[in-house]
Amino acid sequence: MTDVLESLHLQHAEQIIIASIIANPSVADNVANILKPADFYDEVYSYIYGILLDLSSDFFILLKLFF
Repeated sequence: MTDVLESLHLQHAEQIIIASIIANPSVADNVANILKPADFYDEVYSYIYGILLDLSSDFFILLKLFF
């Protein structure tokens, strides 16, 4: 039971990190200094996080214009 709860907490934390970067791309550099994609528990979130780090800030500016 503890492993299941821990896994859910980690996934929720990973979702918050990804959402924070999408909402405010300027935090990506600070977060990247602390977390690497390999640090993520869930492979899907690790992949998404890696892509977000690779994207340029210009892309995020365009994304905010449309959404």
